[in-house]
Amino acid sequence: MVERDREWNLLAEFLADTDPAMRLAIVSGRRRHGKSYLLQALSEQVGGLYVTAVREEGRLPAIQRFSDAVAAHASLRPGSLHLTDWRDVLSNALDAVSRSPHPLLVIDELPYLLQHSPEIPGLLQQLYDERQRGPVPGRGRG
Repeated sequence: MVERDREWNLLAEFLADTDPAMRLAIVSGRRRHGKSYLLQALSEQVGGLYVTAVREEGRLPAIQRFSDAVAAHASLRPGSLHLTDWRDVLSNALDAVSRSPHPLLVIDELPYLLQHSPEIPGLLQQLYDERQRGPVPGRGRG
């Protein structure tokens, strides 16, 4: 990484925060400036889950590919998670990364997913809120 020390340090500082509350970061910027490279490298360094959306991919293939990435992260066989909606996929992804000392889930190219699944931001907000409150008695986390 050439001339990306500032960006790398900001990402590392974000991850090193000891606050136990779930945190959300949004990284944006012009294309072809190395954001994906930085996020993938950071994810690899801390054992996070990195998933890239694909522009031409439809809803069901995207759900399956994301599910396979969650399964691989959790050391399960690809195809072993049969998730059919984004709430289950995102909840399982958050559960899988929460077992790490530095939980990190990166969804790269999120706008591509939003083209066919506009409910994702609302689901992320709902899951974020649920995790901030903690488990609700009598209700599972996902």
